[in-house]
Amino acid sequence: MKSIFIGIIIFMFAFLIGTVSVKAEDKITGTWKTVSDEGADKGSDKSYVEIFEKDGAYFAKVTKTTTQTPGYSL
Repeated sequence: MKSIFIGIIIFMFAFLIGTVSVKAEDKITGTWKTVSDEGADKGSDKSYVEIFEKDGAYFAKVTKTTTQTPGYSL
């Protein structure tokens, strides 16, 4: 009887932990900064990307670049 009670308590505890982790959603929409991970500018900002939701789908667009592409001028 005692082992059944302990089993039920463990099950309830695991269920509550699982419920809490399911409710903790990360918000992916917003403006995100991309960072260079190679080359001389490693660790510096590369661009800003806006992620937004429209009709149940997620989209992204580059809103700002911080590096200039060689051979390209505004």
